[in-house]
Amino acid sequence: MTAAGCGSGAAVSDPAPDSVSPKQVIAAAADTTRKSGTARLAMTITMTMGTQGTTKMTATGAMDFRGHRASFHWKMAQPGRSPQSFDQRIDGTTIFTRIPQDPSGRWLKTDIAAIAPGTAAGSWSNGSTDPAQLLDYLRGASSSIVRVGEQRIRGVQTTHYRAVIDFDRMVRNAPPGQRQLMAKSLQQARAAGIDSLPIEVWVDADGVVRREVVNMSFEHSLLAGMSMSMSIDLFDFGATVDLAPPPAGKVVEYPGSSSS
Repeated sequence: MTAAGCGSGAAVSDPAPDSVSPKQVIAAAADTTRKSGTARLAMTITMTMGTQGTTKMTATGAMDFRGHRASFHWKMAQPGRSPQSFDQRIDGTTIFTRIPQDPSGRWLKTDIAAIAPGTAAGSWSNGSTDPAQLLDYLRGASSSIVRVGEQRIRGVQTTHYRAVIDFDRMVRNAPPGQRQLMAKSLQQARAAGIDSLPIEVWVDADGVVRREVVNMSFEHSLLAGMSMSMSIDLFDFGATVDLAPPPAGKVVEYPGSSSS
């Protein structure tokens, strides 16, 4: 499997000085970025499924790192189908998806934690609802980190790094409250034939992630022949964003997803 990264944001000074090692920069990047509070984002997910072709999804939106909330406006292109678009909001492990072409403007509520409570599959899904989990991968960066060079991302000077994420290291370096969830996520990743993850990340002079991309190739599992690329750009850090869940009167439950 392979990985790379993408992100962007506000104006910044020069890239990280040479006196700071790449390992130090990457190790601190997740926490430094989360301390920004909020950010706007641009995200792309590309999935190739063998003979079924390639599906591409792009999104614009925003996230609240502390509140574990996010909003997206997605556009999706699939082989043999008309382009689609839809809105999503995320609140912790709960996903709200606006029902396409619904005249009442209702949202479908799915609680991932309730669908598969206490299982590795459930944990993997829980983490994937939060785009900030891509930042948490950086805590697992091994010593084999390469400083590629400098690059401007959305007008911001950044340093480009290439690294390999070791999942065991990621769990060990996670905050205590996240270790159990990450350990279950690791089980699910290994079940898919993934033990480590090459990534690329662009970090500004303040240690904030501006771009991150992760590319996965499932070559030694039941998903053989499938590949997925996820990229995220982060910018407008500290912006005021409205990420509140939809009004209760506009929400319908996905069957079996209620946590009550």
